[in-house]
Amino acid sequence: MVRVNRLTSYILAAFVAMGLFLGTAITPAVAGQKVVNLWTLMTQPQRIEGMQKVIAHFEKAHPDIKVELSSVGWGEAHTKIMAAVAAGNPPDIGVESYGWPITYSQMGILQPVDDVIAAIGEDNYLPQDLKLNYYDGHHWGVKLYGTPSVLYYRKDIFEAKGLKPPKTWDEMLALAELLNDPANDFYGTVVTGGSSELTNVMVWDYMSNNGATVFNANRPASPDDVVFNSKETIETFEFLKKLHKFSPPGSEMWGSAEYSQMFHQGRVAMLAEMMFGHARILADAPDMADKIGVAILPTGPSLGDRQGSFLYNTVGFMVFKDAPEPEAAKKFLTFLMTNDDVYVEWLLCYPFAMWPVTFSAQEKFFNAPALQRFPEHVKLGLDVLETGSVTAMFHGATPYWGEMEARHTLSAVMQRMLIDKWPVEKAVAEGAKKIKEIVEEYTE
Repeated sequence: MVRVNRLTSYILAAFVAMGLFLGTAITPAVAGQKVVNLWTLMTQPQRIEGMQKVIAHFEKAHPDIKVELSSVGWGEAHTKIMAAVAAGNPPDIGVESYGWPITYSQMGILQPVDDVIAAIGEDNYLPQDLKLNYYDGHHWGVKLYGTPSVLYYRKDIFEAKGLKPPKTWDEMLALAELLNDPANDFYGTVVTGGSSELTNVMVWDYMSNNGATVFNANRPASPDDVVFNSKETIETFEFLKKLHKFSPPGSEMWGSAEYSQMFHQGRVAMLAEMMFGHARILADAPDMADKIGVAILPTGPSLGDRQGSFLYNTVGFMVFKDAPEPEAAKKFLTFLMTNDDVYVEWLLCYPFAMWPVTFSAQEKFFNAPALQRFPEHVKLGLDVLETGSVTAMFHGATPYWGEMEARHTLSAVMQRMLIDKWPVEKAVAEGAKKIKEIVEEYTE
């Protein structure tokens, strides 16, 4: 087990030096009220307002509990969580990305949420979501929603030119070159290497569609079980290097905001993206909505004749070990995930970005008027949820995913390749070395 003090000492020093040490302010409760502090990583106004409505429903049903909502950006979340834990002041509930709960459980900073999962019903969860946070005999997180990864493409341009969305990497390269028009600020695609979750997801998406992964099936994984430096991985990064030729200048350093704006600004022909794209376009560029096309991500040469992997990313909740009000926190999670009307209302506050992970919520969700404008897209998203694998988790959970994401391991490989101009084989080999170092830290 990795000790929190060792992993966070450098973080604490930085926070103290900058005067930015994080503490969670707790509003004094009304007499007899318990206060639950919930940190969300969802910063869009629609999703904050949606969660505030959930809280209002909950507080009406549980007047003895008050939920305080704080918003923390994705890029700083891991650092702030570690600082708060080390200070002995964690939130009761924190939102997690895939991989974090298992990592944090091995650091000894989470409480199991087996009782919450039992209340929701194991048979009510999509099986692949249920197993993601299960490790060492316990559930360490409550999955909240999934978001399919797809290929977005400009349907209007493809139809006007008689083109079809690519099914293979070779087809994608050819289309990216054909449609690339930098003189008019229009690009074939976008490939980024910025130190962000977005880059991690983008790389996972392409790796998975070439049969590449990071660990073999052995559990618990040891350094010898790291299979990142493989033919399939090298092919993936070679492809991304070629594809980057048809990406905007400077995109090798972009984060999520720059990457995602390209489509709804009408400046790109196609790109791999989670289905957050619909929500952004409907909110910020409604005139682009009828130009959206979506397809399964194209496949690489090592996937053979198999259909491209269905991929999606998940987000959930964690309850911290030293949470002041853990039982009240679990009541809130149980309330949200067992009241389908409340759950679906929240999922739809940002349409297409958040998809249900419980079977009981699916009918209400997929029949919602907000989704009926894009019936084919809904069907594709449902196929992804029902048959897909969570990005990078093909052989099951390990404690290392969260740490890899926090250290932007895949982003570093992209930057070595795109910025430092390293040969792909050298960049991938260094990435494998860094991953093995993470495993060694957790197995000392």
